[in-house]
This record gives sequence, C-alpha cells and structure tokens, in this order.
Amino acid sequence: TNSTSTLKVSHDTVTSQPSTSSNSTAKTSGKTYRFDDRADKQASDIEVAVNEAATIDGMKMTVDSVSYSTSLSDYETADAGKTYLVAKVSFKNTSTKTKPYNQYDFRVQTNSGQVLDPTFSISLTNALNSADLVTGGSVSGEVVFELPVEDAHQYLIWKPDFESTRAIIQAK
Repeated sequence: TNSTSTLKVSHDTVTSQPSTSSNSTAKTSGKTYRFDDRADKQASDIEVAVNEAATIDGMKMTVDSVSYSTSLSDYETADAGKTYLVAKVSFKNTSTKTKPYNQYDFRVQTNSGQVLDPTFSISLTNALNSADLVTGGSVSGEVVFELPVEDAHQYLIWKPDFESTRAIIQAK
C-alpha cells in the first residue's frame, strides 16, 4: 500500500534574510534563524518553507510540495524503518546567463544528523535530472530520497554547484 502525506504553505520569495512570520526564531552570531532546531546552521543559509522561493546566483528555486510514501510503485518499496520523501521542485532562471540545474544539488538532512543524497528511482514520471536553463527558462521535476522514518524535522538542502550559499527547506 502507498501511504502519502503532503505539506503546502503560502507562496513568498526569499533571496537573502528569511522572513520570520509564523515560525520560531533563534539568533546565533548575529543572524536570526527561522528553523532554530536545525543543526549545521551557516551564516549564508537562506531558510524557506515549502512554496517559498529561494534565489541563488540568478536561479529561483521553489519546493512546490513534499510527500512521504512507503512505496513509489509495485516495484519500489522502502526498506524496513525507512520511507521515501518526494520533493516536487521548480526552477526559473532570472539571470542573464545560462545556468545548470541538477537533482544532485539537493540533499536531505535528517533529524539524526545524516545528510543523504537523492535516491535513483525508475518510478518517477517527472524526475528532475539535469540540464541547463537559458535566461527566462523554467523547469520542474521530482527528486526522491529514501530516509529513516522520523517524527522530528527534516530539511531539504539545495546547494548549486560552486556556490557557498545554500537554501534550506523544512520538509517536515
């Protein structure tokens, strides 16, 4: 059987300092953090929620939805004690240069401190994959992770190649 839940919130854009509405905040080294329970906070992090955009070096990225499921198809079932996280993401190139995008620019930080890479899946009909976007171009797709079942927060991390800034999205 396929058990799925989806998390969605209102749409905003964040390009530098995150807003703090409706979330608790913590201050470390002069920066206010939206997700105060998150380990590995970095001063350049951009913290956003699902359906909020983060722009890094002219690439606007939005996690449109997050769902959890114990199976992706009849042929792909998560290992015991694990679940799949499927993130639907979209990009728009707002810069004046062609920009690359890649599913492997995404990782998940679990509550237990693991940082996991995407999982290969034959079941995704709209996998993000990788390519380039010209100025004004847009694309959307799915990225999947197999991770431990946890009740606490989990975070998607988007860090484009060669950038020190990363976007942190609270997935759960």
